[in-house]
Amino acid sequence: MRKKWNNNGGYIFPTTSIIILLLLFITFHQINQYQIERELQQLNKEQYKLEMLYHKGYQLTIINPPVTSDHYLFPDGTITITQMSSISTYPTYQLELETDTGASRLSYVYLIE
Repeated sequence: MRKKWNNNGGYIFPTTSIIILLLLFITFHQINQYQIERELQQLNKEQYKLEMLYHKGYQLTIINPPVTSDHYLFPDGTITITQMSSISTYPTYQLELETDTGASRLSYVYLIE
């Protein structure tokens, strides 16, 4: 014989509603975490590109110091190296880095011989 659900106490609807609500909260939380993780991944990629451009620019400055200004174009971004009027005895160079996605950084390099 089958047992019939007896809902005289009225507890089935609130219980199922709470379970469904909890499942929806968990689902929305996971979707939000996924979006945040994707944004963080994109920021990490841009940071990596800027670091690689900085190292390329630093090596170019050491190998071939520009007299006034040099502009280099790479697949992942551009580097502009400008010699600054140095107050100190060491030559100072300004590195303007810009990735292909639009992120930029401004750094200064002091060459100590």
